[in-house]
Amino acid sequence: MNSHLQRNLSAYLDRATGLKIDLVPSSLAKIPFFLRGRYDLAEGELYGHRYTFFAPRRDFDDWTPAKIESDRDQLAKILQHPPIFVPENIRPNQRQRLIQRRIPFISPGTQMYLPDLLIDLREHFARERSKPTETLSPSAQHLLLMAFEQRQARFETAQDAAETVKYSPMTVGRAMEELAAIGLARVVRKGRTKSLAFEAHNEAIEWRSLWQRALPHLRSPVRRTFPLHDCPPELLASAKLGGLTALAHYSMLNEPKTRIWAISPEWYQNHAIALEKAEAPGADWSHETLEIWSYDPALSAAQGNSWIRGSKSVKNGIVDRLSLYLSLRGTEDERIEQALEQMIEEISW
Repeated sequence: MNSHLQRNLSAYLDRATGLKIDLVPSSLAKIPFFLRGRYDLAEGELYGHRYTFFAPRRDFDDWTPAKIESDRDQLAKILQHPPIFVPENIRPNQRQRLIQRRIPFISPGTQMYLPDLLIDLREHFARERSKPTETLSPSAQHLLLMAFEQRQARFETAQDAAETVKYSPMTVGRAMEELAAIGLARVVRKGRTKSLAFEAHNEAIEWRSLWQRALPHLRSPVRRTFPLHDCPPELLASAKLGGLTALAHYSMLNEPKTRIWAISPEWYQNHAIALEKAEAPGADWSHETLEIWSYDPALSAAQGNSWIRGSKSVKNGIVDRLSLYLSLRGTEDERIEQALEQMIEEISW
């Protein structure tokens, strides 16, 4: 472990916990060469237990949580001490995925997450959380993503928002309150009229920051998936390319053999009988895969390109990047995970 990071780790643990820790280099005799090339390793005692701390080298800055989990498992089998990951820099989406995988880590100056010791200390969020993270309803999530789709920092009235997302004003009113309750927006009331503002008072909205703050509250839009066999084209008239098929258009991944389509819940309800008849008896019989979403994958009735959709001349169209990310995050496939991260990074926020 480089001396700079080692000093930062020791100083952070001292400041955050009051513990003094002496780090010594780990024995590398049993460590495979590829792991030595990726990480600096050191050992130290924390809360009466011996741990191995492994930090990515500067030339291994493209690490992913999936890769860290695999390497940590290998280190745990080789070493006598549980490994703790020590990234010098960490992005919010990386931090979230490490926590989802219950990978213990210490990012000096930012966060210490040690689930086995029941520690989740965040430097930038001092107040304890009094309740678990709330997940937005499909209508509230749809409204939020519509704001991203159109770069719309404010909906002047619930009626305006309802016309945009095709929900009733009552449903949109509840969605507004949801977004305000978790701090993603402000509800501004003037008499009986209320508007929804995503920007802070007198400040321009930062879309990337809003996305990162919203991520813990967002769900996969996919309600149900089933295979199709010889589906009449007219049944997919309003469908958008989704899943790995869409990701192939947004990245360098190869398109899967079975094309994946996304449809709205309303389209499914109106054509349920015909679609069920086209369902394949099994995956081996499948020509296409259908995803039923909790909201319209087109997001809006507006035609043309958008900044989260991109310029894609695809017949029928393609789902937006943000919804696609939500539908595929949590995958165990490292290639897909890397493609998703790249797709998000390419957005011109």
